[in-house]
Amino acid sequence: MNHNDFRFSVTFINLTASYKNREGYSKPNWQANRLPRMVLLVGDDFQLEDAALFWNLRACEVYVAWVSFDEVEQNMDAVTAWLESQRSFIFYSLGSRSGVHFSSSDSELPRLHNLVNELRSRKTKDHPHWYVVPRKDLIRYDYNRRPLSQAHTVVSSNGSSAKYAATLPTTSANGYLAVVADWDGVMLPRNQKLIRELVSSDLLTGAGHYMVSLDGGSRWETRSEAIPRFRVSRDRRLICQINSDSIVEFRTPTLLEVFRYIIRNAGFENFEPSSAAKYHENFIRLAEGFDQGAQLLMISPYRELLSTLADNHDKSKIGHILQNPSKRRALHHLHLRKLLGGNTPVNTAEYFDTVSDQLPEAGVVLLKKQLLERGFLLRCEYCSFGSWYPVDNVGQSFRCYRCNQSQIYKANPLWYYKLPEAVFQGFQDNMQVPLLALNVLRNRSSHRFEWVSDSDVCEIRGGAEIKHNLDLICSVDGRLYVGEAKSNTSIPSDQFSWYESFLARVPVDGIVFATSQRHWDKGTTDRIRALATRFRGEILILNADDLYHGKAKC
Repeated sequence: MNHNDFRFSVTFINLTASYKNREGYSKPNWQANRLPRMVLLVGDDFQLEDAALFWNLRACEVYVAWVSFDEVEQNMDAVTAWLESQRSFIFYSLGSRSGVHFSSSDSELPRLHNLVNELRSRKTKDHPHWYVVPRKDLIRYDYNRRPLSQAHTVVSSNGSSAKYAATLPTTSANGYLAVVADWDGVMLPRNQKLIRELVSSDLLTGAGHYMVSLDGGSRWETRSEAIPRFRVSRDRRLICQINSDSIVEFRTPTLLEVFRYIIRNAGFENFEPSSAAKYHENFIRLAEGFDQGAQLLMISPYRELLSTLADNHDKSKIGHILQNPSKRRALHHLHLRKLLGGNTPVNTAEYFDTVSDQLPEAGVVLLKKQLLERGFLLRCEYCSFGSWYPVDNVGQSFRCYRCNQSQIYKANPLWYYKLPEAVFQGFQDNMQVPLLALNVLRNRSSHRFEWVSDSDVCEIRGGAEIKHNLDLICSVDGRLYVGEAKSNTSIPSDQFSWYESFLARVPVDGIVFATSQRHWDKGTTDRIRALATRFRGEILILNADDLYHGKAKC
């Protein structure tokens, strides 16, 4: 049984302006909180900040208008005449908040001061007074709302099952209490049906008040109602609604369970690990975690060493391509030192006297993680078969792979280094591209990141099972992403069409198109642009620079 320290944020549903009559809410001193009677906002463009301030000033019963700098500067006399006219007199003449108050953003205040001074020079009356005020002096709140209460609660978990003791705060308020789980252990898509099926199907029962229209009038009626106990907030936190002190139980589904539910609900048969998934998982396991694996794929000299050993075609690269037992590139000690930046003396005798027994630190790291394999190139004296033998298979003698004769080796062989077979196969499948794309998404997460290995989505069509591959599936702070990762620059049109149909059926938050090249080709770029006009989620386009620096762009 595990116990997690679980913090909750508490808010009340359906909280309206009636809060001003509730316990804990107070209205500040009016004199200390007074606003001008009339405000004239001036700027180059009407921005979101202007709109918010405009709305709030109107809500506080302030007469407010917005005008551009250009309009005022080109119509000085007309603006002055309007501000001194009888029509505007009623806006600024009442009470101690009288006068016209000009305001702009902080960066535009010097320009506004010059403008107002020019307007003052054109005044024909002493009254009203004109002032320049910074934005911060116009931001007021009529009521102080008490801060949201927070508490740490112990959540007991056993596998995917969890529970905690829900306690209502001491308050005179009525209704349901929404408890927001500020816990990175569970962040989920906003899918109420999924929450009901995978988290909890509990319903909260209580009384609801409704206005009923009748002939000749209307009245309030009380009815019993049932609402889901759990839902998900906009930032993908789990919300539990309570109306009494009780023990709350729920499940914490994995990404595997979440994605399987979503695709089955979309009409697909299932999804399962692809044939390449085991290579991805093996590499991450040997690297001792996703973070460490991504670093080995990204940074020098590990990136260069792994890339070189994974290439069994380019004969111009350093090292030897072994013929037996299969075509694999191997590096002897000098090659390894050269590739990893070791300083080797030119003189052979000096080399054997000084550094022949020194392996660069990067090589030691990979050997410890079993991402590098050490052995010998040996030739059989009976059948002349030459092959590479892992060091574990060689003692005082070795047994020939072809003729099975046991013999001692009569030469003093060099150490050779190559990739273990499962790691090599992963690079042959270009596993580095989806893993580096996942790393970009991991760097975007602030709270929780989960991923699923390379998978096949299965559907039944015409009585036959058809599989479609998804190179990456992950959850970034509760937001679902899928994607395609290529070592070339093109996604064929038929494969891209399947992604379009998949996105039309499955509610994901984003799709990733990643290539280890510098850019996608024109055909693929055009298809992605066309998709952006139909797909409402996020589209991430990644190239080699993004992958090897761990960053993303939209």
